[in-house]
Amino acid sequence: MMNDDVEIRMGSTEYAAVGDLIKGCGKSFKLVETSKRNKFDPENSKFFEDFENHNDNQKVFAYLSNPHNPTGITKKGSNLRDFVEKSSNFNCGALIDEAYELFH
Repeated sequence: MMNDDVEIRMGSTEYAAVGDLIKGCGKSFKLVETSKRNKFDPENSKFFEDFENHNDNQKVFAYLSNPHNPTGITKKGSNLRDFVEKSSNFNCGALIDEAYELFH
C-alpha cells in the first residue's frame, strides 16, 4: 500500500487496466500527455515536474511501459538512462514494465 503523500504519474496512452489497478488501490494519478504532438514520447522531465524544488513530504512515482503499448515507443540508451536517473533523485521512484532495453 502506498502512502497518501505519493503522487503517481503515467502516460496518457498507458494500458487502461493500469489506471484501474491504481484506482482500485485507493490512489489517484496524474496523466503525462502522450500524443502525436510529442511523438508519443514525452520528455522525461514531464514525469517528474515540480520535484526539482520538492517538498520533503511529497513523493512522485512514475509508471512506464517500455516498450509502450499500443504505441510501440521504447525509451532506450541515454533517454532511458536519464529517466532512471530522474526517478532516482529526490523523493522519486519508478516502475518500468517490460524494460527489455535494460537487458541489451
